Order: sequence, then structure tokens, then C-alpha cells
Amino acid sequence: MGKLLKIVLVLGFFFIFAGVVFILMMAQKSIVGIVVGLGLDILLIILLGIGVYGIMRGKITFLQIKSRLGAIGFFFISVMFLCYVNGLSILNLILEKEADGMKAKTLLLANLFLPVGYQGGLQTEKTEGLIVRFPEGERGTIAKLNSYYPSAKDEMDQMFGEAQLEPLAIIIYDKKQGMGNKQFFESNDGFYQSNNQSIHLLSPKLLGDDQFQSLFFHEYTHHRTHQFLKQNGISEGEIPAWFHEGISEFVRYSDTYADMVPKKIIDFRKMDKNADFKQAKQGDYDPYLQSYLAVKELVLEQGSQAIPELLLAAKEFTFYDAFQKITGKNIELFQSSLLDRRKKIDRLLKQGVEAEKVGDFKKAESVYLEIMKLDPDSNLTAGSLPNIYIKQGKFEEAIQSIKKEGNLQVWQLHLLSELYLLSNPQESVIYAEQAEQLVIKNDGGGDHVYEKFAEVIRKINSDDPVTGYEQLFKKDLLNYKEIRAELYRKLLKQFPDDKRVKNIIK
Repeated sequence: MGKLLKIVLVLGFFFIFAGVVFILMMAQKSIVGIVVGLGLDILLIILLGIGVYGIMRGKITFLQIKSRLGAIGFFFISVMFLCYVNGLSILNLILEKEADGMKAKTLLLANLFLPVGYQGGLQTEKTEGLIVRFPEGERGTIAKLNSYYPSAKDEMDQMFGEAQLEPLAIIIYDKKQGMGNKQFFESNDGFYQSNNQSIHLLSPKLLGDDQFQSLFFHEYTHHRTHQFLKQNGISEGEIPAWFHEGISEFVRYSDTYADMVPKKIIDFRKMDKNADFKQAKQGDYDPYLQSYLAVKELVLEQGSQAIPELLLAAKEFTFYDAFQKITGKNIELFQSSLLDRRKKIDRLLKQGVEAEKVGDFKKAESVYLEIMKLDPDSNLTAGSLPNIYIKQGKFEEAIQSIKKEGNLQVWQLHLLSELYLLSNPQESVIYAEQAEQLVIKNDGGGDHVYEKFAEVIRKINSDDPVTGYEQLFKKDLLNYKEIRAELYRKLLKQFPDDKRVKNIIK
């Protein structure tokens, strides 16, 4: 029992000593850390000498080590601590480039294994599919993430197939400096950490809701791409950095217009590694935009299934051989023609905008439909067509052009409600209430124009619809004069004997 206690005490001493040395080293700046490390090295070298002496003499009397075996143990423990101290010195130098102070360095090390975040004092809340860590005052972010997550997951399930996933950690930061990590938040507002499967984002209070949402989609796509590769035994390093980023940017901007034409194109092979990709963002080069356009062009030519097919093909071939196998083009030929479609669309867009300015809506319609043939998912064109149709009095075409879109935004729901007033007030109230509910969900509601509009549309669907129409015109809740005029004509026919209708427009 006495011998066991002695072993426990010795082990306890060494663990405490190791902890003290860790704190001592991590608390130092790089140069001071080297000096402290050298001081400890001298001490340990002396202990090594004592160990050698003990091995030769068969004991170390003043340390109560009475056998050669004990002296050998002392020698090897001294060697281990010498390696430990020098390892900490090197580690401190590396961490000093990434983090300031012992706390930040410790968090940086901890995040190599667990998604604890790079800021202290974080609260934790688990929701379906997510574990959210957030600072005080950021609890409202959870509701936003819960509203984004289902659609992000659905989109990724369609791309990569459904998968049983562990809850994903989302870490929210209320200030860049609070991270303590120099590398990521100086140039980015968020990042995905694949080693511990966590997404790190600046707060929506810092970014704004739209930027926060699009950034979440970008980083979540990184997560699902990483999981897809892992599940299929494909190394992340086998896939070029530009393709990783291109997939995430493609998903991020799937519901917005981002089809700018880059001023310059860089060789894709020069953006294979993460470090090279980041260095490519200089002058007129925009590697994110180029990568986005490359993945979008791939999808337009081959379909969205080309993304997982290409990743899977990279298991048997090099990525660029797989790319040629899937597309029928080598990367150089693909790169040379990458902007052909974009430039043509850009020219047509200018023609369409000019036609709108001069009121030639028939020509604008023709131009936008031509763009839709080149890019069926063009969000800018899809957003412009309803306006073009309404200006020409083509209200049914406007309805159909909106309804064929995927996830409708609040303005689209509201416009559908306006349009359905001309043909089906019961349908109008459905879309008005959807827009109202979305506003309340995203902004908390209160006194929003969409809420006022929905209340009026409910009145129109009551036993006294004319009162509702009176409020609609009096409060000027219709956005388009064309819809306003057509609705007035309809009301005169529907309620020919109601004097209130004739007085709606004075």
C-alpha cells in the first residue's frame, strides 16, 4: 500500500509539474517563451546528468532512489520532460501566430478536438440537428438558425442524398477580436472547421440578417461536402480548394443574383490548395466569384447531379481526369470558354434594362426569355419578368412566372396576393397571410405594411368585401398602378350598384 501511494504521489507530482510548465509556456510571447524554454532545458539537462550518474552508480542517494532501475526511470522521465518542454516551445511559437494570450491558445488547442469555440463564456443550447454556442445577448440567433437549417439541409439532401448526421456545432461570436484566432476572422466573417465539424460565424447583429443567412448556407455546404467525402472514403485534399469553395458559393447564391463577370481569370490549377486559393485574391482576381461561376457552368451544362458524380469519380481518378470524364472537356478548355455564356447574358441584361427604361416592355420580355434559355435559374431575370408582364397587363403570366420559382420570398408572396385580387380573392388571402407570417417570423412583426395588407385582404374575404376594397385603395396598399386600375374596373362590374365602389377612386 505504501509503495502504491508513493507511485500515485510521484505521478501526481509529474502531472502538476507538466500543467505548471504548460501554463508557464503558453502565457509567454514567442521570444520570452523561447528564453523560458531554454531555462527549463538547462534544468532538465542537469537532471539528465544526475540520471546518468545514478545509472552508473546504481542509485541516486539524495533523491532517495536506491536502485539502478529507479535511476533509469528517472533518466527517461527527464528525457520525456525535455522533449515536452521543447515541444511546448515550438507549439507556443506556432500558436503565437494564430492566437493572443494563454486563454486563446488553450481554446485553439481544445478546438482541435472539440467544438468549444474560440471565445470564453459561451452559453449552449441544443435544437434539432444543431448545438448552438453563443455569447450573452445573442439568444435570438438561435431562432434564425432554426429557420435556415431545414431548407439548407433539404438542399444538401437533394445534392448529396439523405444522411444520418450527428448534431452540428454552430459557434456565434459577437466581436472579431473575441475570437482570439488571428488567421480566420481577419479576412472572413465565418469558417467551417472540419476536424471537429463546427461552423463559426459572426453574429447577425454584426453582419446583418441577409449576410448571416447566406454565410450559414455557405459554411453548411462545406460541412455536408466534407461529410459526403468522408462517407465515401475520399480525402478532402483530393478535391481542389476552388471546387470546395465553388460548391459552397453556388449554394449560397442560389436564391440571389451573383452572376457578375470577373475582370480576370486565374488558372484553376493555381487554386488547388487553400493557401494558394487565398493568395489568389489580389487585384482584379476574385477566386470566389470564378469558382462560383465554374460550378454554376458545370451545373448548367451537366445538371446538378454532376457535383456528387465528379466528387465520386475523384475516388478512382485524379480530380482533373474525373472532370474531363464528366464534362468531356479538360480544365483548360473549360476555363477558356467559362465566360462565354456569362458575357452573352451580361450583354442581354443591358439590353433588357435599357428596354425597360424606355418602356419597351415587349422587347424586354423577349430579351429576358432569351436569358432564361441560357440560364433557367437566373434569379435577376426571374425577378424582372413579373414586373414586365404586369406592365403589359399580362397578369396571369406574371402569376405563373412567380409560382414556378422554388422558395418564394416575402415580396413574391405579397405580389401574388395582389395579382390574385384580380381573379381569386380566396387565393389572395392565402398568399397575403403567408407573407404576413414570414415577416412576423423574421422580424417579429408589429406594424409592417404586409401585416396591414393581410388584414385588409381578410376583410375583402368577409361578408362586406367592399369595405375591405375601400381600405385597400384609401391606404394605398397596392404597389402597381396597373393592378390598381384593373381591379377598379373589375369592382365596377362586380358591384355596379354600390356607390362606395364609384367613390373609391376620386
